[in-house]
This record gives sequence, structure tokens and C-alpha cells, in this order.
Amino acid sequence: MFFKRQLPVIIMVSIGLLTLIAHFIKIESVGDWVEQDSLLWFDIIAAFAIFLGAFNLLKMHFTKLVYKKSDYGYSMILLVGFGLMIFSGFLYRGNGNQKNWGEHIQDPNSLFTWMFDSLFKPLDATMFALLAFFVASASYRAFRIRNFEASLLLTAGVLVMIGAVPVGSYIPSWMFVFIIISLIFAFLSPIFTSKDILIKSFIITIIISGFSMFFWSPELSSKSISLWIIAYPTVAGKKAIMIGVALGIVATSLRIIFGKDKSFLGD
Repeated sequence: MFFKRQLPVIIMVSIGLLTLIAHFIKIESVGDWVEQDSLLWFDIIAAFAIFLGAFNLLKMHFTKLVYKKSDYGYSMILLVGFGLMIFSGFLYRGNGNQKNWGEHIQDPNSLFTWMFDSLFKPLDATMFALLAFFVASASYRAFRIRNFEASLLLTAGVLVMIGAVPVGSYIPSWMFVFIIISLIFAFLSPIFTSKDILIKSFIITIIISGFSMFFWSPELSSKSISLWIIAYPTVAGKKAIMIGVALGIVATSLRIIFGKDKSFLGD
């Protein structure tokens, strides 16, 4: 019970305290251990973790294939692909003249390189292409106008997409202004009790904007506005999110170091 419960906590607390001491108190021996020796330990542990993960993956799919569970054909494809990559990477050297073990992986004519470039990369690109449809579906649900925040998200998303696509540079400024005004009035439509007032206000705004186009700066194009949104509001929101994530990491790390959080033990 000690090796399963108390020992992992002792190791975690000791490593955490040493890391904190090395960061805030400049002790050369402790700092060298954290920056050099501990990284070697991490690489060794990560290598064993990868081995255990691969073994567990093979065991799970082999069991699924033997008992012919649902979708066991995919397990067969995974096992065959796993075996071929292991064979081409560790055992088969081909006709190369490499003397050292593992040099054939860097050979552009090797079987391993061919499998990686001709099989893995196209499949990887296909998966990312499929993700585009899921992103489009999620964007459709997120861009529904429900409140002020959703309206801002919709407006910013439309402006960024118009500025990102090549056809956005060919959109004239007056159409760009018309899109912005339409989005604004779409958000303000619940405020108007009469549709006639809404339509008249929309037409008057369009006319005023049309006259103001003579003073419209050519720099205020779809591309420049898109770049401004990405450079300022997006960066500000990203920094706020990163600060929140950092505070969460600090809080979680302190709970683990002082033994308050034992979720890594499976509790």
C-alpha cells in the first residue's frame, strides 16, 4: 500500500519542491539537477510511457480483432500499419549503404520515408480536411445571434473570414460597409417595436454611409480590418485566456505539491 499510495505522493512533493527552490533560490547544484539530470529522467520515463502506451494499444486492438467485436476491421488495419512501420523503421534497411543503425530512416528512398510521405501524410491531411466540416458546423451553432456577445462573435468572425479569403480583396468598400451595417441592424432589430421604423432607419443609415464613402480611407479595406481584429482584440483575448490558464496551472501544481490533490493516483 505504501508503494502504491504514499510513495508517489512523496516523489511528487519532493520533485515539486526542488523545482520551486531551483527557480526562486539560485542554488547551483539544485539548478543543474533540475535543468540537466531531471530532463534525462523525464526522457527515460517518457520512453517507457510510450512503450507501455504502444503495448496497451496493440493489446486492445488485438483482443478486439480476435473476438471480432464491432468495427474489428479498423483494428486489423491499425495492427498491419503498426507492424509495417515497425518493420520498415527498425528491421528493413533496403539497399542503402548506411553503416549505422537507424540512418536509413533519413534516406529519401527508404521504405520508411515512402510510407511516411505517401501514406501517413495524405491520411493526416484528410483528417484535417474532415475537421474543417466539424469546425464549420460548430461555427454555425456558435454564430447564432442570441445576445450581445454572440453578435460580436458573429461580426468579428464574418469580418475576419472576408479579409482572409482571396475574394475579400475584390469586395468594394461600399459592400463591406453594407455588410457591417446589416449585421448591426440584425443585432438591434429586437429593440425596434415597428418594422417600418427599422427599415427606414436602415435605409437612412445606408444613404448616410454612401455619402461618407467619399471620405472613406482606402486603408480601411477588408484585409486591413481583418488584420486589425487579429492583431489587437484577438491578442488581448488570447492573453487573458493564457493568464487564466497559467493561474489554473499554478493552483493545480501547488495542490499536487502539498499533497492536496491526488487525482494522479486515480482518486
